[in-house]
Amino acid sequence: MYDSDSSGNYTCPKCKSEYRIHQGHVPMRDKDQINCDICGDLIKRWNGSRVFNAELLKAGEKPKQE
Repeated sequence: MYDSDSSGNYTCPKCKSEYRIHQGHVPMRDKDQINCDICGDLIKRWNGSRVFNAELLKAGEKPKQE
């Protein structure tokens, strides 16, 4: 059971991709993380009954390999 209770916007500082972050609660503890779909940068890490989901709204520029 996933109980959604809020959301907010997030912009990846590395590639400027825009996300909507949804937050919810589950009855058991969850440990996980969300990484940017475009550059792989960490968006959110958690360890508890509050869980998160990221919806990509606008893709940014993929960083060039150096």
